[in-house]
Amino acid sequence: PAQEIWSQRLLVRYPPKVTVGPDARYGIEVGQEAKLTCSARANPPPTRYSWRRTGGARDSTWTEQNISLTVERDDSGSYVCKAENADGSGEATLDLDVQYGPELVVADEVVVQQGETLVLKCVANANPPAKSVLWTTPAGETHPTPTLHLPNVRRQQAGNYTCTASNELRLYGAGSPTSRTASKRTRVLVSHAPGEARITVAEPVLVGSTVVLNCSASDPGYPAARFRWKAPGQRDYEYGARFSYPISDVQLTHAGDYWCQPFNDVGDGQASKYKLIVR
Repeated sequence: PAQEIWSQRLLVRYPPKVTVGPDARYGIEVGQEAKLTCSARANPPPTRYSWRRTGGARDSTWTEQNISLTVERDDSGSYVCKAENADGSGEATLDLDVQYGPELVVADEVVVQQGETLVLKCVANANPPAKSVLWTTPAGETHPTPTLHLPNVRRQQAGNYTCTASNELRLYGAGSPTSRTASKRTRVLVSHAPGEARITVAEPVLVGSTVVLNCSASDPGYPAARFRWKAPGQRDYEYGARFSYPISDVQLTHAGDYWCQPFNDVGDGQASKYKLIVR
């Protein structure tokens, strides 16, 4: 008798096995476009794909198979793709690491009194964290530290201090790390007493004329010097902020020694005198 041959196709059904890309750990620089892909092997084929983000600054969901994001710093987090068919569902996770170079936080201006310790702080916000943070002084000296301490500071050390920080980004598809560097300046003012007074007068000084005595300081100090005056016959200085001492209708009785002393909130400068001769 003739043999009958029977064949039967075995249909194996199974829920989705999900793969995400381009990599399970995806490093990308801030401002760039991240393309997250999702694929699944399943029988029957998936009927629905969805993404959700967990962790990070906020939770989000998408209903597409593949998504694109122009990434910001707070987009870092775990992105989970879910595929579904009639027999179940499957998931896979992609960790998105949004990286960026250092953003520095320093004081715009610091005032320190001469003789005290100058402290400057530099905070470097970066991902990955900064590998190096250093301060450069106005004299060009470098100090590899985020917090600079300079004891017994002198007025000659005033000026612009620069903080520089760098890190290395490890980005998907890059063969080697990408370096990023940033710098920011702090202006340092050293408060100190003014220097010696200097008095100038337009000569000759004649009876009946008007004369103005002008006072300056060899070092103006910080804060800027004010001036006090003492005229002939006076025991004490007149306090004020005047750098000039005007005399109208000059007489012979105005002749004599005029004293000027610079001063500020820190202390007094050295007084000087000018001998006024009236002709």
